[in-house]
Amino acid sequence: MISPTLGAAAAEGWVYLAEGGAHLVLERRDVAGDDPHLAGRVLRLRKTKNGRNTVDKSPDGSTPEHDAHGDIKNKTERITDNALWRGHPHFTDQKRTEQELDEQDLSWSFVHYIMRPLLGEKFVDAGQYVDVDYEFLNAVALKVAPERPKVRVNVSSIDLSATKALLLIDAIRVDGNESQSQSKNFSTFSIELKPKCGFLLPGDNTDTNISRFQMHQRLMLANGETHETSQYDPLYLFSGNDAKIKKALAALAKFPRNNFRVRRRCDTGNSTLVFGEGVNELLEVGSDETGDAHFDTTLVTLLRVVKQALKKSDVLSRILAAQKRDYLGVEKVSAMVQSKQSVHDTLNDPALSSILRDFIVSTVAKDCSVLIAARREMGKGEIESKADDGTFSVSFPHTPDGPEIKYKCRVSVVDVDLKSVKQLAKWLALDREIREEWGKSLEGGNSVL
Repeated sequence: MISPTLGAAAAEGWVYLAEGGAHLVLERRDVAGDDPHLAGRVLRLRKTKNGRNTVDKSPDGSTPEHDAHGDIKNKTERITDNALWRGHPHFTDQKRTEQELDEQDLSWSFVHYIMRPLLGEKFVDAGQYVDVDYEFLNAVALKVAPERPKVRVNVSSIDLSATKALLLIDAIRVDGNESQSQSKNFSTFSIELKPKCGFLLPGDNTDTNISRFQMHQRLMLANGETHETSQYDPLYLFSGNDAKIKKALAALAKFPRNNFRVRRRCDTGNSTLVFGEGVNELLEVGSDETGDAHFDTTLVTLLRVVKQALKKSDVLSRILAAQKRDYLGVEKVSAMVQSKQSVHDTLNDPALSSILRDFIVSTVAKDCSVLIAARREMGKGEIESKADDGTFSVSFPHTPDGPEIKYKCRVSVVDVDLKSVKQLAKWLALDREIREEWGKSLEGGNSVL
C-alpha cells in the first residue's frame, strides 16, 4: 500500500520533470529497494496562479481568457461539469449516489472511463490520487524553484493548499521497472510531440486544405507571440502517407517550441531535456564524443524511431477518431446552447448534452500529447517485447549496407484531463480571432505561412 500521506521527508525522493499551465510534474528518483508503488512513477501537482490578474499562457500559446459574447458565456458558466456528465455512466459517486463528484474524481473518471477506452487502455494511464501535506508541497516548491522556467515561475506556483496529487506511470521509461543500470548501459530517450488537430474543422475551407494549426500561427504572429510561423502541418502527420509524415516530423524538429521535446535518461536514472524549445545544443550524441557505442544517436535516428513507432502503434488513428467527435464546430455548438432559454433546457436536451460531451472529448484530443519512450538495444538477439504492457520493437538499417539499429518502444498518450464546458465561450472567441486574422491575411494576398 502507498503511504497514507507524503510528508516533508518524502520530498527528497522526487525531482523536477516538467510543467504545463495547470500542473507541475515530479519524477521519482531511482532508489534501491524503493516502494514498488512509487518506483517508476511521476507525481503531478496542482498549480495556482500568482495573483488574480496574472495571465498564463496555454500550451498552444494563446491566453486562457478571451472576452466572448455575453449570452454564451453566461449560459455556460452556469452549466457545471458534474451536471453535463451526470447522464453518462460512471459519473456518479457510487457511495453517495445523489452527491456530485469533486473536481479530482470527476477528472479521473473522465480519463478512465472516456478517454482511456477511446484512445486505448495501453496508451492512457488514469493514475491514482495520493494524499500530500503542506510540508511536502512546501519542501518540493523550494527544491524545484531553481529548475523551473522563469516564464512559469513568474505566473504560477505549486498550490500549497492541495491535499491530493496524482501518481502516474512514468511515460518516459520504456519499462515500468526500468532500472538505473539499464538507463546507464543503453541509450534511453523519450520523444514528446503535441500533434494538434489532424483534420479540417467543420466550417473550414476544404478547398484550401489549410489546417487550423497553420491558421493559428498567423494569429500568433500578428499578436507578437512568435517571430516566425512553424511549417509543421498536423494534416501531414495524420495523413498515413510516409512522405508527408516524414515532412511533418522534420518540421516539428525545425520548429519544436512546445510541440516537440526530447529527453534522455541520465546515468543517475533521472531524465534531462536535450532537445526542444529553450535547448540550444542539437541532439547529436556520438560514439566519438562518449567513447561508448551505446550512445551513437542523432536526432535523425530518433525521428525514424518516432515515425515507425507511430505507424506500428496506430495511436494517431485513435486520436484522430476522438478529435472527429466534433462534427459541428464550436460556432454551431455555441449557437445551439444560445438557442436554449435556460441551463435546464440545455441539460434536459439529450441530443445537445451528447453533442457538448463529444465536443469536450474532441477538444481534449486536439490538445493531447503523444510520448514515445525508446531504448536503444545492442546485440543481434531479438528484443523482448510484451504486447500486454504496450512495448514493441522497431528496427531499421543504420546505412544501406550496415547493421540494423534496434529500439524497444512504448507509446503513451498524456494530457487528456477533462476540460470544463465553462471554457466554451473562450474557445468560441479564439476560433473567431483565428478566422478573422486568417481572413485579413488572405485579403492582403499573404496566405503563405
